Amino acid sequence: MNFVNNWSQAIALAAGATSADLDLPDGTYRLTLADSAASATRWEIVTAVVTGGVAELARGQELTDDQEWPEGSVIYCSLTAGVLGSLLLRIEDLETAVADLATRVVALDGIIITSPSGPIWGYSFSSGVGAISPGGATVYPDGTVGGNGQILELAWGNDFPYYGTLQLRVSGGIAVWPDAASLPFETMTIGTRTFNKSALIVYDAADGLFAWESVSPNPFAAGPNKIAFS
Repeated sequence: MNFVNNWSQAIALAAGATSADLDLPDGTYRLTLADSAASATRWEIVTAVVTGGVAELARGQELTDDQEWPEGSVIYCSLTAGVLGSLLLRIEDLETAVADLATRVVALDGIIITSPSGPIWGYSFSSGVGAISPGGATVYPDGTVGGNGQILELAWGNDFPYYGTLQLRVSGGIAVWPDAASLPFETMTIGTRTFNKSALIVYDAADGLFAWESVSPNPFAAGPNKIAFS
């Protein structure tokens, strides 16, 4: 679909006519007919395929009627509800496809946390530490992306506020994860180190914060770290 800013043209068009001379570049347009440029009282939306200044018209689009347009009528290019709705549907389809692709990537390659070189290592959304890929990665072993269980923090430090703990914060809070046993995995691996869920303790149930205590040495390397849940 083509668009031209601020384009309009005077027109006279009989009902049922399927061609018109339009001074538009070649392409396909969704155009609006109106009975006045300043005080329109009726409209018709058409699809116009323009070639060499001549448009082939599909009349009465988007639940409008094929009508007669006498001298003094105009035709113009603007965004219509139908075009906008189509664009939004395409965006939704793309978002769904991206989410599906991200889920497949997690299932195949795992999660990547890119860690700074201290003093906090790993990833923490609230503290602005590190980065996680894909966005919306969760603690579900099947690679689910988005929803409850998103990893909001997986970080370690040997000083405040960690003091050698490896903290895991997940979205959903106590309503979804009342205790460590409710989390949907049994082990978590950072690189070559594996941590068992059975050793997790609750730090802040309301905030979905869990921790492995007395973790030494630091499980993260500066840069990319592969994370897997099983």
